[in-house]
Amino acid sequence: MWMAVQCVTTSTSTADDSCASADTSSSSASASDIGSLVNLEAFPIEDVSRPFLAAARTALFETGVASFPDFLRPAAVAAAAGEATLASPTAFVTDSEHNAWQTERNTSLPADHLANLFMRTRVASVATDEIGPTLKRLYEAPELLAFLSALLQRPLFRLDDPIGACTINVFREGWHHAWHFDEAEFTVTLSLQAADEGGHFVFTPPLRTSADDP
Repeated sequence: MWMAVQCVTTSTSTADDSCASADTSSSSASASDIGSLVNLEAFPIEDVSRPFLAAARTALFETGVASFPDFLRPAAVAAAAGEATLASPTAFVTDSEHNAWQTERNTSLPADHLANLFMRTRVASVATDEIGPTLKRLYEAPELLAFLSALLQRPLFRLDDPIGACTINVFREGWHHAWHFDEAEFTVTLSLQAADEGGHFVFTPPLRTSADDP
């Protein structure tokens, strides 16, 4: 079983987008707490002027992904994985087919057009209100939000969605998420438990410059 966390932030703060404000005064993660979760020796996210951030930004915009191996401390990974394992049996299961754009079939296009190529996805999801305290502390940490804002060079806000802001994807044997363009501008994915076989996180370099691109 492969488990990964997907957390969503947004660059807008209007009420219509259901986004939380940037006020982090009520966050449950303190400055000392972030050091118990994040490997600050390798990734000093509390200091956004560090050179590693520039290298990560370059990788992100050139390849579409910035990777931070061993981002969390081993104890934090173990705690988060344990909490996720306890929640996984009741995770909501999705078993559906979709195209890469996650849109409806286009009857104006040939049946063999890529827009009409539908692939199967099977994944179970643990909702935000069901995740354990370790991941909740990480998601609510103001240092993490500031780090991501610096990485993407724009102000970010946590998604004020009690169900979908930060979720755990559970992939059981034989399950996978089919190819797709993410519906969010960007996504933070944290791998909690590797699969015995498979479990590859596959991505492509940026293919589109806007949502209107094919």
